[in-house]
This record gives sequence, C-alpha cells and structure tokens, in this order.
Amino acid sequence: LTTKQNELLNDPGSPISGNLSGQVTLVEFFDYRCGFCKRAAGAVTQLQQDDPRVRVVYKDLPILGEASEFAAKAALASKIQGKHLAFHEALLASKGDISKESILAIAAEVGLDARQLETDMAKPDLQIIIDRNRALAKDLGISGTPGFIVGTELVPGALDVKGLKELIARAASGRNQP
Repeated sequence: LTTKQNELLNDPGSPISGNLSGQVTLVEFFDYRCGFCKRAAGAVTQLQQDDPRVRVVYKDLPILGEASEFAAKAALASKIQGKHLAFHEALLASKGDISKESILAIAAEVGLDARQLETDMAKPDLQIIIDRNRALAKDLGISGTPGFIVGTELVPGALDVKGLKELIARAASGRNQP
C-alpha cells in the first residue's frame, strides 16, 4: 500500500467527491452490481456529509460481468457531463440487477444526456482507467468488492458508517499513514 499511494490517491481518471482537498482520503474499489457495494454506498455518502475532512476516490472495479463493465464505463463517462456523483449514487441505489437499458434510464433520471453518454463511453481512455484499476487491485490483493483503503490500511468488504468513521479516525491520528 505504501508504494501505491500515488496510484491510489492521484489518478486523474478516478472520480473524486467529498472535500477535494480533504485531510483524509478514503479509496473505494467497487462494482455497481455488487450487493455489498450497494449496502456500503449509503455509509460512504453519510461519511462525506458527517466529516468535512474526507475526500473519496472511486476506483471502478467491474468484476461481475458485462453489465458491470457497461456501468463502470457509463459512470466514468458521466464525469464529462459533470454528474458523476449523482449518477454513481443513483446506480448504487438502484434496486434489482442492472442492464444497459436501466443504466441509461438512470442516466437520464439524474440529468445526463444518455445519447452523449453512450458516445463518451466509447472513448478508449475509459477502458484504460478500468484496466489500471484492475492491475492496481491485483497488486494490492483485492479480489472482491468493496475494498476500502485509508492510508496503509486495507479493509475488504462492506463497512457501515461507524466502521468508516473508525477507519478515518485512525488515519487522522496518524496510525495508518504511509
């Protein structure tokens, strides 16, 4: 984890939310089709609302098939229209399994131009971002989602708000920093 800090924290292809210059960064590897990721999503949102020190870096890691890959590209492409966070949260809040049609419907619901989104999804740099995330996850031993990293601490699996706050508190006190 120590040697991968720059890739974790400063990849220009990774969407960011929360306090963009926050004191503590939470990195999340996730898949939009992952039930545990969906369960943890509300906690990540709540953490950002409760703690102004937190910066969140999203690492799309589509491991659950073609629909996951489509969702990851759609979310990364949504950055171009400036609606990543709204789209990200709506995808993770969606009920049932996701498909190309439901992903594009959610895009329209959050105010994205779905046609433009599909055009932007074809950009090769989006696949490069996903491939970089996969390689980084492999290097770090992350084989499932979600996976949370703060400083030098990696926590696999879904966390609730309390667990996330404890992770942030350890980082803020310097107990898990590189």
